Amino acid sequence: MSTYYEFYIGLLILSLLVYIVQRNLRSKFYLILTGSVLILFSGLRADYVGTDTPTYHRIFDVINFTNSSVFNATKQAGIQKGIEVGYLFLNRLVYFFKGDFHVFIFIVAFITVFGFLYYVYTYSPNYLMSIYIYIGMGYYFLSFNINRQFLGTAIAYLGIAKIEKRWQSLIIIIIGGLMHSSAFLILPIWFLTQLKQSKFIHNSLIISILLLIVPVYFLFLRILGDSLKYNMYISEGGSAIGFLNVSMLLFMIILYIVFLKNFDYTSRVDYIVSYSFMFAIIFLFFSIINHTFGRLQYVYMPMMMVDVPYIISHTPLKKYSFLVSLLFILIGFETLNSIPNNDGYGIVPYGIN
Repeated sequence: MSTYYEFYIGLLILSLLVYIVQRNLRSKFYLILTGSVLILFSGLRADYVGTDTPTYHRIFDVINFTNSSVFNATKQAGIQKGIEVGYLFLNRLVYFFKGDFHVFIFIVAFITVFGFLYYVYTYSPNYLMSIYIYIGMGYYFLSFNINRQFLGTAIAYLGIAKIEKRWQSLIIIIIGGLMHSSAFLILPIWFLTQLKQSKFIHNSLIISILLLIVPVYFLFLRILGDSLKYNMYISEGGSAIGFLNVSMLLFMIILYIVFLKNFDYTSRVDYIVSYSFMFAIIFLFFSIINHTFGRLQYVYMPMMMVDVPYIISHTPLKKYSFLVSLLFILIGFETLNSIPNNDGYGIVPYGIN
């Protein structure tokens, strides 16, 4: 566990040093430096770190050492549910260029961190707050476990960052969905932002989506229940009601109301933030009342990296920016406390087990 605390405190010290030298934490240098640390820490981890990592290691070996078709690899690896074809071909591509599984972990870490931070670079007015939402809320550490889902989501976020290039953006989001199908849930953002925006259209869409919450909730339950791939989540049952989740939901609702009162109907970024934050609130609410949605909330919730700093900087709440950043930094320490105390981080050089 000490490795995680050393990493987190070291990152805080790095942020402080950059601020002392540059007096600016919204610089490309700060984002690249922090991103490099995040990539190295994730990419150099041992191949047993992360609950799903051993499974992905088996898939990598089956695809590449038995000359198996990528479509048969999951069955031969003993995996009952299907793995998206894009992720399987990425395995084959890494092996084609003589890479082993450690190289594969590093490449996945690079793409994941790059996708998220490019999204931050494009839209966030406060890189410090964005970084510590990413880490503090646990999204960075969760990518060690459910790395395939976060890989797909990060690629989809890269597509949203390229929203001005209409079809290129759509293609990138689809590539994300081919890594993990949950990333296709980002598509509503793309479609909504392609509409001719106005105050009437925006507010009508918001009201319509909110009115559809209940039928959409049951529709998702039906889809998940009928799917051989996803119905295992149904069996988990229960709910994710907890102090942090409920507090975060109330915080987000209040923040969204303040944002709508200060909405700039001439800004395309305001529309992107409005739709993404609304979906984040909806999926967090779904996950609170039913644990089935626990995994799906991670498609939209990381958008808080941009949404929260953007909303705060464009409303009268701007004067509280530092306090909000500090809040997420403190939440980060609580996140570290929740990491299971098992084999630790296990950082090793390539080729050493």
